[in-house]
Amino acid sequence: MLASSNDLRRPRVFLDQIELMELDQEGIAVAEYWTELPPKAELERQQTEVTVKQDNLRAQQQDLENRKAELQRAINGNNAEQAQFAADKNAATQERKRLSALQSEIMWALRPPSSGGITSPNKGGYPYQKDCPGRLDEYMDEWRMYVCECVSYTAWKVSQYYGLNVRGIGRSGSYNAKYWDDNFSGIVPMGKTPRARSVAVWEGGPYGHVAWVEYVSGSTVWVSEYNYKYGDYYERDASKTGSPYNASEATYIYFDQY
Repeated sequence: MLASSNDLRRPRVFLDQIELMELDQEGIAVAEYWTELPPKAELERQQTEVTVKQDNLRAQQQDLENRKAELQRAINGNNAEQAQFAADKNAATQERKRLSALQSEIMWALRPPSSGGITSPNKGGYPYQKDCPGRLDEYMDEWRMYVCECVSYTAWKVSQYYGLNVRGIGRSGSYNAKYWDDNFSGIVPMGKTPRARSVAVWEGGPYGHVAWVEYVSGSTVWVSEYNYKYGDYYERDASKTGSPYNASEATYIYFDQY
């Protein structure tokens, strides 16, 4: 119920419950007040309803907090699992490298002495060996290198030992042998020291040459390769080879450190 204009200066008080409204710009006050309170039972019902809603809101808030905490625990657990998986994968990789190195050393220790040539009965295990040298450069391998070439054989060796696709980690551009060190510079560690299961790169000649380092012992740098002698498999001690394919003239790419 609204008060009349005559009551504005002397607002009447009913049950001591009056709510004053703001004065407008003309200084006229309007008062609004209850003429009677709701029944006690209704007030208690409303109070109960408000209390229930407050309890429900608190319960919902707590549920949200619990779900947030559970989600965070799941994220933390997933991160821990990923870290453990990465550690296990790295350990497995290192063990595979160790076993490969041991196998290589045993193989070369049991190998009969040789001054070079085709000393491997399966021509290094190269999957395209049946077409070499007869189909040299006739088609490309899975790394988009021409078959029976030194780069094709070396790319296969890197894939076999390290599970790496040289096309996938090197810079785009020419994969002629003489550019291998440029393609992987700053991406894969390299140096002038020959190491077993590294790739030797020579930039001499019109196309250069690459070879797989099988074994290093003292001054011996034993390499396997294709197309050193027209498209076929070959092995030699690069430390005893004349220029430009001597071991001292090569740059070595260490794919095991990638």
